[in-house]
Amino acid sequence: MEIAELLGFLRAQQVRNHVWLTADVHYCAAHHYHPDRAAFQDFEPFWEFVAGPLNAGSFGPNPLDKTFGPQVVFEKARRRRTPHRLPVSSFLAKCRLMGRRRS
Repeated sequence: MEIAELLGFLRAQQVRNHVWLTADVHYCAAHHYHPDRAAFQDFEPFWEFVAGPLNAGSFGPNPLDKTFGPQVVFEKARRRRTPHRLPVSSFLAKCRLMGRRRS
């Protein structure tokens, strides 16, 4: 439960509004996690934005684990598995991160 420990630590340190950028799946998605929907509840709500490899086939997604209360807000994948290295099967995104630090 390393993620649970990390989320508990972030909550104890009052770190809020954190965003996770994840990859190594073959689709794109936006997931919102909230303790009110979760089995494990010692964390602040957060977002996960998912991106896949640039030049790979598209497939997925698998069902999400309910431990941290995920809600699928956006998801885009091919309905059927496509071969690797087809540019048409890629979903690209651009991300600009802006943050503020509190003293």
